[in-house]
Amino acid sequence: LSLGNVIRGGIIGKGLGEAISFESAMADVRKVVNFDEGDDIKKMSADILKMSQTLPVTANELAAIAAAGGQIGLGSKDVREFTNLVTKMKVAFDMSAEDVGDSVAKIKNILGISLKDMEDLGDSINNLSDNSASKAREIIDVMKRTAAAGKQIGFTKEQIAALSSSFISLGKGPEVAGTAINSLYRVLATADNMGTKTESAFAKLGISGAFLKQASFDDPQKALDMFLQRISKLDQKEQMGVLVDIFGREFADDMATLVGGLDTYKEALKNAGDEAKKGSLQREFDTRAATTENSIILMKNAFNSLAVNLGSVFLPAISWVSAGISYLVNSITYITGLVPGLNGVLGGLIA
Repeated sequence: LSLGNVIRGGIIGKGLGEAISFESAMADVRKVVNFDEGDDIKKMSADILKMSQTLPVTANELAAIAAAGGQIGLGSKDVREFTNLVTKMKVAFDMSAEDVGDSVAKIKNILGISLKDMEDLGDSINNLSDNSASKAREIIDVMKRTAAAGKQIGFTKEQIAALSSSFISLGKGPEVAGTAINSLYRVLATADNMGTKTESAFAKLGISGAFLKQASFDDPQKALDMFLQRISKLDQKEQMGVLVDIFGREFADDMATLVGGLDTYKEALKNAGDEAKKGSLQREFDTRAATTENSIILMKNAFNSLAVNLGSVFLPAISWVSAGISYLVNSITYITGLVPGLNGVLGGLIA
């Protein structure tokens, strides 16, 4: 029997297996988290196991989320808060731990916002998802692609979320929505330097490229609303030509969809900034966490925590024995390599 088969057998083996798996998951956390004074990996491991007893997510998944927080430079105390918040998003938004951890970390980093602001954004995203044809994970996907360009111009996190939700609700997939929105942001930011054809198209809207750019940096949402409204008022025969001249053939259709769905966009802006959104993420989490499926996950997590705690007692001994066996095998391998013909003799004896 191999050592792996031995330690995985029976109740002790189950505990050892869970402990080894959790130790490996926490090793990834230790690599990327800067521990605050008085804190260490042992305390964080205990806290993550404790979290798994109240949050319907496995300890290993919580460790993966914690590692994502460490990768964006959060200290160990903030990593705990990040892990708790992202876990609620995972459950509320029905996303995998890996996807939500990576996405939220990137969006937070791109926008340069606090964890409290990130929770507020979670409320906006959940409220948009509840009141539109867009799903939270789709909105997050689009935001991950567009937040940098939107922030550069000056759009708020809620405004970026609303535009992302609108394109999804109007039938665009996350990848198409992302490239279309970035094209729109690019036009707003460089409107004064897009060539004579585009300048002529702006003139048909009663504005100049220089005016649109300045307005966009003064008040981006007001400028975008004005820009889209003026396009919507054009004669249908003229509208597509203007869109092609401004956005090119690649994105003209996408912009036509947005212009034709301005009511959807206005509703998204309202839902993203509505005070009623406050606590939306927590309420969604509470509803989903109360299901029988998640109750079973919590029960499994409780057993897993017990198994990890029991198995961890034996890990130093397992590590010591494994190192000893490795040394013995390596020594035999070295000796057989030095003596010609010894491999054949040993093989014959074993046979």
